[in-house]
Amino acid sequence: MQEKPSIRIWELVVLAVVTGVLIWLCLGYIQAQPAAMPEHSGRSIMKSVTIWLRLASGLPLLADDYPPLSYLASAACYALFGFSHLVALGSQVLFLPLLLVGAWWIGRELGGRGGGMLCLLAAAGNPWLPINLTAYFLEVGTLAMVAVFFALLLASRGGRVPWPTFGLGLAMGLGMMSKWSFLFFTAPALLWPLTLACKAGRGSRMLALACLACLLLTTALFQDMPIIPDIEFPASHFVRALGAWVWLAVGAAWIQRRDGWSPGVGMSWAFTLAFLVCGWWYFLSASTLLHKAGGDLAQSFPVGKALSASLGSLGTCIWLAPLWLVLGTVVGLAIRPLRIPTLCLLGGILTPLVIYTQAGIPLHPRYILPATVLLTSLGFGWWGRVRWLPPLLAPGLLFLGLYQLGCPLPERIMPPHYLTLEMTDQGKMSWLIPRYTTIDSLDRDIGPIAERVMAELEKSHELRITALIQPGTRGNVDGLMFEGLLKKRVVLVESFRYDDPAPHPATSLVLTVGRPELMGNWLSEYELIATWSEDPAAPWALYRHPTRREDHETKQGIEHLPWPEPLFGP
Repeated sequence: MQEKPSIRIWELVVLAVVTGVLIWLCLGYIQAQPAAMPEHSGRSIMKSVTIWLRLASGLPLLADDYPPLSYLASAACYALFGFSHLVALGSQVLFLPLLLVGAWWIGRELGGRGGGMLCLLAAAGNPWLPINLTAYFLEVGTLAMVAVFFALLLASRGGRVPWPTFGLGLAMGLGMMSKWSFLFFTAPALLWPLTLACKAGRGSRMLALACLACLLLTTALFQDMPIIPDIEFPASHFVRALGAWVWLAVGAAWIQRRDGWSPGVGMSWAFTLAFLVCGWWYFLSASTLLHKAGGDLAQSFPVGKALSASLGSLGTCIWLAPLWLVLGTVVGLAIRPLRIPTLCLLGGILTPLVIYTQAGIPLHPRYILPATVLLTSLGFGWWGRVRWLPPLLAPGLLFLGLYQLGCPLPERIMPPHYLTLEMTDQGKMSWLIPRYTTIDSLDRDIGPIAERVMAELEKSHELRITALIQPGTRGNVDGLMFEGLLKKRVVLVESFRYDDPAPHPATSLVLTVGRPELMGNWLSEYELIATWSEDPAAPWALYRHPTRREDHETKQGIEHLPWPEPLFGP
């Protein structure tokens, strides 16, 4: 790594301007697509509203299958500005400053001021940012925390500098609060400080081994959790794990007083801080999370298609991404001070790629999104070591970033799109030169359907409806939940597969998208009460069972909670 030069005012000005422009662009895209509600977004927004209402009412968080960092950020925005489409999706732009500061600092560690500017511009021009910010995906928060983690890891020199090491512990804790897959991107890099700790003397080596022992104990206690009600916190398991980490911190303080600071001392403090930040939530949600993780890792999507989705996202995060990755890896391994950082960054790219491919994850490019900042940092950070190159490359990266983010440019200087790669419902890109391009929503207006659904739910005092989408058709059923929230109503949409061995929905209302004759005989038990047939190939229909009713109490209980007034806004 390069000796860090002092921070100049112009660096901070460039950082602030780039951050402001990126936030302005992404908020503009969100505001321009008010009807967009991609897959999972409605459910995630429902969870963020649940946290907002519970915290405003003085109630604790409940167990969930996803960590709450993004939801907490949204809840803070709701408390300030109220709930709306722009606030719900726009709350995720709070992670952009963390992302860009992290990318900038990684570049400074690799190539000084020039490397920092190049990594900043490369990370800001990622065309996958607006695609993931016009939906509600937790990977945006994970992306930011991965960038901060690597910035602090390099700044701490592998745990050898005290204050960045404390920050590293906080980054690990917050990263685990963004999504548990944060580990896939960061675990290989932790081998560096642990190896340094083992080489730094007897006391440091003992602390490194104690860190590993505490991690194993915490994992064993976490996996040994009984199935308990959500309202009961597993105090006994948590206290045992907490006690181990407290003793580790005491031992680190004693060895630090005797031998001074070492990587073993630093990593002991870092892991302890990380546990204090995120451990309580993981023990609270252990049963739910283990069930969710087991289901995710047991999915059977074709390996080739899963690999193609991940490579497609990595390969289009910047123009000629594979070339920059290979070039940065070769140069980084050739320059002695850059070998360890290069291996750390490369491990953060390859490890999740292998895990996601072998696990057969769903075919969506967002899962590998946190690795894109590692690719751009590895590809451009080292250029700062060549004194005259950053001033030449920076204007090109600036123009390329604006083009990739979909900014309007004169037609005569815009290259045509070839080999268009459509991988999401929110936008499309080209393999030749990646460029985010908005696409018109193909979903029908969900408003009238939501009005009828909420009216029927009001009659029967229910909250849930089952949605069935025929394979090969499109249906914005998550929009039902969002439309309900806009009217301060709770509408819970349950997914249903018509080829299930026991195809009997638990709710009285069923919304189908597709041809009803293809959905089985069970539908004959229901009465057709409304249809929306503008598209003959995929009509929407609402059915009600004449006798079946569901228990209207929800796990969250948010239907009974008052909606607080925001600090600003109406």
